[in-house]
This record gives sequence, structure tokens and C-alpha cells, in this order.
Amino acid sequence: MQINLTTLKRWTPFIGLIVIVIIILIRMVLHGSVSNYESASTDVALIYKEACSGCHGLQGKGVHFYIPDLANTTLTAEEVHTQVMKGGLFMPSFGKLTQIQIEELSTYVMNKKFK
Repeated sequence: MQINLTTLKRWTPFIGLIVIVIIILIRMVLHGSVSNYESASTDVALIYKEACSGCHGLQGKGVHFYIPDLANTTLTAEEVHTQVMKGGLFMPSFGKLTQIQIEELSTYVMNKKFK
């Protein structure tokens, strides 16, 4: 079998892009990502707006199919707390928030007090 050099050159950028995407996805699954978000605020609505609404939307509806709709979530407060602390497949962890902020944020999400 003889490989056509012109065909190989044409496919090289596409193959390179696929390899890069696979490496990024593996890293995300194995290591997750960490948010640098910190807040001295005790206003949980402000924390939600700054840290969460970029993905989940101001009303908690989610923006894409892979971002959960928090307004209609079936998660428990404990599960929300764990997601905020540890992150998920596409969600970064918010370990720089205090335990009190995370608990209040979990309650905010569970009570659906989106503004």
C-alpha cells in the first residue's frame, strides 16, 4: 500500500486538531478545572451572578445542553455543594469559596431564588 504524500499533507492539520481535542478532553475528565473566582461578599445572589450565571444563566436555565438547568434541577443540596467544591466534567471547582459561601450558594440554588 502506497500513501499519497499530498493526501497525507491535506489531512495533517485535521488529525492534529483531533489529537489536541482528545488531550484536552482527557485532561478535563481526569483533572477537571479550577476556578480562580474568589469573593469577599456575603451576598449569595452576587456570588451566583459572578461565578455561576455565565454558564447557568441569570435564571438558572442553563445555556447549552451540557450545562444543567438549575431552575428545574433534581439535585439535592448536598450534590450541589459537592459539584461546587469538586467541579464536574465541564464545570470548574470553586474551592476558593468559603464553606459558608458554598452552603449559602447551594441553598440559593435549591430554593431557586434566581434574580
